[in-house]
Amino acid sequence: MLLKLYRITFIALINLFFLFIPCLLWFITKPFSSVHSSLLVNSIRLWSRLMCYFLGLDVRVLNLPSEQDYFFIVSNHLSYTDIPVIASVFDCVFISKEEVKNWPIIGIFSKLVGTIFVNRDSKRSTVNAIKDAEKVFKSKRSIILFPEATTSDGSSVREFKSAFFSLPEKLNLPILPLAISYKDSKSGMQNTVVPWFGNKNMLSHFWHLIGNRGIIAEVICCELIKAQGDNSLSIRKELAKVSERLVFDAYMKSIR
Repeated sequence: MLLKLYRITFIALINLFFLFIPCLLWFITKPFSSVHSSLLVNSIRLWSRLMCYFLGLDVRVLNLPSEQDYFFIVSNHLSYTDIPVIASVFDCVFISKEEVKNWPIIGIFSKLVGTIFVNRDSKRSTVNAIKDAEKVFKSKRSIILFPEATTSDGSSVREFKSAFFSLPEKLNLPILPLAISYKDSKSGMQNTVVPWFGNKNMLSHFWHLIGNRGIIAEVICCELIKAQGDNSLSIRKELAKVSERLVFDAYMKSIR
């Protein structure tokens, strides 16, 4: 109980701080693009690392590419914790479902940092999201996509949707597949507390999560994929399948 209260207190303080001080500076520096961009990137990175620390997540990255700073990143999706875990490693903007806007804490910060929200059932929303993503790439920041379109229970990797795979092909950007897994630091076995899926209540899940100690968040960078083709539907589907296979193989190997 004491551990939970300790973590909740500091998580609340961190989020209150980032809601007021950095946000105020963010609006003040908005007319100065270089300062504004630097402040935004550094604030996101600091917030993410602090959140991971007080959530008890030890983030470990394997095979991080060194030849380029920004990518079209696709990852499996297990929980809301995936967001600070990935953002603690990469300077990025997320493509997210519209419901995230209403999530406690994460929803507020998602709006402030420029998350691209999309209604996957709306073709117009998808088209607009692709246009917004093109602007992000021009600023040399990575785009993060969870192509499963929802979280899973951690037993496997869901099928990847192909809609946004036209982006890396159009902009000649490499695709970086990521496999995220959560393990117990002592046993090395898969942690089953972190996955948040189905109809699980977010607040009760969060209360249970913050009572855990020694969780390793492992981020495996898979082989880069060069997106080349004619931007056709078949090419996009093939890129999605190849990415899914790489993530699946890395993830299943990680949790065994």
